[in-house]
Amino acid sequence: VINGSSKPYKFKINLKGDRKKLIKIIDEDMQTTGLLSYLLFENDEIVIDKKSPDNRLGLLFNDRTKWTTASVGKSFTSYVVGQAICDGYIENVDVKLNDWPLIKNTLYENAKLIDLLNMAAGDQKYSTDDSDLVNTKPKNPNVNSLKYHMDGHFKGSKPSKNKFNYSNIVANILINYVWFKSNGDFQKITDKVFKEKARIKDSIYFLKISNRTTQGMQDGIRYKYEVNDEDGLLRYSMELSRYDYLRVAKAMLED
Repeated sequence: VINGSSKPYKFKINLKGDRKKLIKIIDEDMQTTGLLSYLLFENDEIVIDKKSPDNRLGLLFNDRTKWTTASVGKSFTSYVVGQAICDGYIENVDVKLNDWPLIKNTLYENAKLIDLLNMAAGDQKYSTDDSDLVNTKPKNPNVNSLKYHMDGHFKGSKPSKNKFNYSNIVANILINYVWFKSNGDFQKITDKVFKEKARIKDSIYFLKISNRTTQGMQDGIRYKYEVNDEDGLLRYSMELSRYDYLRVAKAMLED
């Protein structure tokens, strides 16, 4: 959990009425689609600020509702990796991950950090570009620990040619590698990114696999197994309010 800043960033708001064409499109989409929020930030101020009205999804979503990052969490994860490099926990983007026992004897063991950041780890035989694992259950890499997947699906795997292959498993590897390299300072790194730089208002958190027991598959049968923090329990996903999303985006652009 990263708590909100004692002095959250306060936005300047200067709503522009002259963007009539764009505003009309947004309003129409708010009435006909699942669009929840639209914020346009220009020249250091919010110039358009819209959210789904009460007659659509407004009863479910407001300024303080925490909404899942989905794949935006991958960008936030990369931002945390960058901070870990700046603070000296990771040497640079060209390091290999071969100092991490969790991924030993897998295709990721000698992968370069930059290739994972670019989603080009050579794992296309084992993970599809729609983020599912290939020929295994469960297909979703977010429902089990990294250790479960590394000891099972990826054990003995060899990398293919590096090419772009969009993947949830890689994002989870990245955030857990920061945890491993932080030497107990993961909270310090994430506080610096979100609390000090972005100056978020509400608390946010990285989602995590249960640290007691979780369920895996063996020979098509579900079973429960024990996990601990060293097993790679963090997920790249987060939950933030709409203005905190903008606070983080602003901090990323400034960095």
